[in-house]
Amino acid sequence: MALRSIAVLLSMLSAMGIAFIFYYFTTLDVPGKRFYHFLIKRLAISNLLIALSGPYPGLSSTPESHIMNILAFIKSYGILGSMFWTGLLTYAVVYSLKKQSTNDQLFKLKCTYMIIGDMLPAIFAVLPIFLGHYGRNFQVLFWLNIIPGNSTSLALLLINLVIPWAIVIFFSIYAYILTSKYLNKYAINNKRREILSFFLFPGITFFCYTGVIYACFAAYAGKEDNEWIDAWAVIPIQIQGFLNSLSFCASKIIRGHFKERVAPPPKVIRPSASSSITESFLDPEEQDHPKSPIKSHLFI
Repeated sequence: MALRSIAVLLSMLSAMGIAFIFYYFTTLDVPGKRFYHFLIKRLAISNLLIALSGPYPGLSSTPESHIMNILAFIKSYGILGSMFWTGLLTYAVVYSLKKQSTNDQLFKLKCTYMIIGDMLPAIFAVLPIFLGHYGRNFQVLFWLNIIPGNSTSLALLLINLVIPWAIVIFFSIYAYILTSKYLNKYAINNKRREILSFFLFPGITFFCYTGVIYACFAAYAGKEDNEWIDAWAVIPIQIQGFLNSLSFCASKIIRGHFKERVAPPPKVIRPSASSSITESFLDPEEQDHPKSPIKSHLFI
């Protein structure tokens, strides 16, 4: 089947993009351990689960199939996790503009974020197993089994897809407006591109799940299968990891680290007093004045 072949290829492409992100964090000499590294890696793990959970041909799609339930759970968990971590990343951008956090506070934030980004998706994703609502969908994916006119199918669709997606998108729009106003208010121009680049991730979330939401409601309404609608639902989901890896590379700082690796600049001896600046997310020459209103745990 052509759609299955395309989905497999896109899953491989996403896995390669995610591997690139982990290669960057683990192999390259990146200064400091920043909070945003943690957020990006958690988002990448969710995207990897989406890529690795199928499609796989020749597997039973009956509710009694343990393999089908496992793959469908992984797919649902990855989808929910990608939405939750995208929302948390967006929230962290706004939070970091106004509040400086200590190491203890950052540890508490990480624990809170993991409860929201890891535990809640697991709870939501396990519900269809007990209710027998996992199955083959859009020809190739193991995911929610949408039964036309079934109230349980509708409830699971809302809980496992529509409501989290809507919350992330609308909050991201609000956060983008708030962040832009904040940057304009304080005339912060040298960090603008780096900060606003984080909003590429919710943009990708909007793009990747618009099709599947439409296809799910079409299935719930009892409309006949349409290859183009199925493709619109499947392809963006499977390529999300690759798109997020491209957004990750949109940062000038990320690209700069690779350029330094390929052609290392001559070492410059800096005074010890400036060592904390070199560990910043931003290049030393792009730092704001020490009295800058930005109080970021995300970028340092």
